[in-house]
Amino acid sequence: MGRERETRVTLAPGRGARNNQRRSLDTRAESPAQVDVQPRSGDRPDAIVGRERAAETRLMRRSTLPALLLTGCALAVGAATQPAAGATLPDCHRHPSRSFGSPGNGRLVDGVLFPAWGPDHFPWNFREQRIGGSDRTRWGDCRVVRAVLRGLAAYHRRNPHARRVAVGDMSLRHGGDVDGHSTHENGRQIDLYFPRRDRKQREPHTVAQVDLDLSGALVQAMLNAGAYRVLIGPDVRIPTPPHVIRWPHHDDHLHAMF
Repeated sequence: MGRERETRVTLAPGRGARNNQRRSLDTRAESPAQVDVQPRSGDRPDAIVGRERAAETRLMRRSTLPALLLTGCALAVGAATQPAAGATLPDCHRHPSRSFGSPGNGRLVDGVLFPAWGPDHFPWNFREQRIGGSDRTRWGDCRVVRAVLRGLAAYHRRNPHARRVAVGDMSLRHGGDVDGHSTHENGRQIDLYFPRRDRKQREPHTVAQVDLDLSGALVQAMLNAGAYRVLIGPDVRIPTPPHVIRWPHHDDHLHAMF
């Protein structure tokens, strides 16, 4: 439930690359007429035409290959940075997850990875204070993953102006101890960060940054989705219906237990 923040260390920038002297290159382009197409003694006309076509083909390959490589790199980078169009509910018949033990002493069998991106959420890595890079700690019981995704969708249907919710940790792939937590061990708990008043897509760092209305709606959405208990911070001044408990170190996020 509580998290111990790791100290962030600012690393000095690396040395710049050396200014190596470039060799002088002849950058003049060759035309097909300059590449091995001069008639030779005894050549037939069809042989000369064949060499001209071969020369044109070689030049086309030289000119188009760099463009193709650059295009491929751009597509790869774009695919890695763009969020998915929508979150698909996992199939629990294919992944019959089983949770054992308690939130503070448990394990997870055949869990599923909570999708990084979806129409209602994005992945938040509190250890590195950035979006993404949290797959290691976002495994959960399949039924819980489905319930949370449905709860987030219901939250946005009721609050269409709200931005996507930052999703934090669930569990490790096989459960057990998770650094920064005293629970999250059996795939049935999840951290969701409170929406910010300034609408920035990151966790709030003070209670003054928390949008209290949207945070209350998010808590209620998790209860409606099946959470039997939700923990929130003692200084987050939102209504506390039954099954909501105030707990230290939760002023920036809710901790939903299923």
